[in-house]
Amino acid sequence: MTLTYFKHRIINLTVLAVAALLTSSASARQIENWKLYEQLGQNFAAYHNARDVESMDGLIDIKAFSKKVAATVFDDERDRRDYAAGLQKGFKDTSFSKQLFVESIPAEFNTVYLGLKDSRYPILRVDHANGGSEYIKLFARLDGRGRLRINDFYTGSSGRLTSVSMGAVSQLMLRPSESIIKRLFGKVDVDKALIGQFVELGKLRAEGKLLEAYEIVVALPDTLRHRVEMLHLSISLAGFLDDDLYREELALLAQHHGDDPGLAFLLIDHYFYEQQWDKAIKATTTSRDYWLDDGSFNLIFSQLFFESGDLQQSVMYARRALEVEPDYEDGYWNVVDKLSRSGDFNGVVNALDVLVDNYGYEFTDEYFASEPLYQTLLESKLFREWASHNIVSSAD
Repeated sequence: MTLTYFKHRIINLTVLAVAALLTSSASARQIENWKLYEQLGQNFAAYHNARDVESMDGLIDIKAFSKKVAATVFDDERDRRDYAAGLQKGFKDTSFSKQLFVESIPAEFNTVYLGLKDSRYPILRVDHANGGSEYIKLFARLDGRGRLRINDFYTGSSGRLTSVSMGAVSQLMLRPSESIIKRLFGKVDVDKALIGQFVELGKLRAEGKLLEAYEIVVALPDTLRHRVEMLHLSISLAGFLDDDLYREELALLAQHHGDDPGLAFLLIDHYFYEQQWDKAIKATTTSRDYWLDDGSFNLIFSQLFFESGDLQQSVMYARRALEVEPDYEDGYWNVVDKLSRSGDFNGVVNALDVLVDNYGYEFTDEYFASEPLYQTLLESKLFREWASHNIVSSAD
């Protein structure tokens, strides 16, 4: 099982009489804003699935985003302005959305708009065909023309804003300097040798020499090595190199930053590998509460409870995955698996019906006969009746 895979309230205090007079219009504005944020999330998901990068770019306030990126790199206002202008030109020459949301992820994916968090943050989930999911939180505000547009993103696997990833963190690889290092890491000793290490690190990454880049990261002083920014980098590099290295880096992240709720999504993998089911369930709960209660998180709960030996809870979460997200295909497969184990063959047959009718699957007799899990299912009268109308002979 591989899982590798943006609260805001304004309170106006005024006299009760005035508040009463304004209640209806304020409520109308609140509803209208809620609809705008929802439409933004729905449009982004639709354009992403269509790989329509031009329309995606139209939803993003590149000027505002570039300013946020520049603010993570420079203190001086002139430097920020010049840097932001350069970013805007680069994004104009090469599609921002194409770089971040098409070319950087696997070719086959499906993006789902899940809903709003705190009434103003659209939440999306990107499901990869080869397994695993990514969560994206959209930050948006009205631009100078009164349009609601995206000015930043937050992703589950990074645990930070995209403006930070593209700003100071990227500069650390591209143009490392004492000011950038101290801006990211605070009071640390910086000398020419350390700057040279980062220069070499950036060069090796650009050349695709990932093992050599990884070796530089792990050789950094502990004051830097165990910082979340560097652990993110070492985890990313290790993921391309070796499963054992990847697990070692996740273990370090858990050891030094296990209490950070923003990293809980990434740490589910670690606790699963270590069979620390209570911690895995806690991390999944933290992640679900940060994002939204969707089919994917409930499927993870289902699997974790199954692995921990609690089939009853596993079945409960398998059912809940489809209650909160009826169009979640993976959820139907999980129901078939968990309900076959619990003996609820009526639930199994209902899930198989959906897989056949809604997703176009065809099942052969050999498929079920070859799986030990289904032996009891095959003996049930309910399944045999269903099979007589739905099973295709493997001989055909």
